[in-house]
Amino acid sequence: EAIVYVLETCKNLIFLDVSFCVGISAADACSWRGIYPRRSIKISFQNISTT
Repeated sequence: EAIVYVLETCKNLIFLDVSFCVGISAADACSWRGIYPRRSIKISFQNISTT
C-alpha cells in the first residue's frame, strides 16, 4: 500500500494528511497512528458517495 510505503521510507516525515485519499478510512488512519506514533496522520474528510 502506498501510504505504508511512504511512512516506512520517508523517515523525516512528520505530518501526513490523507483527507482526500480515496479508499482510506478513519480506522486506517487510527491504525497507522498506533504503528507510527511519531508521525502526525490526519484524516478530516470522508469520501461520501452521492449516487
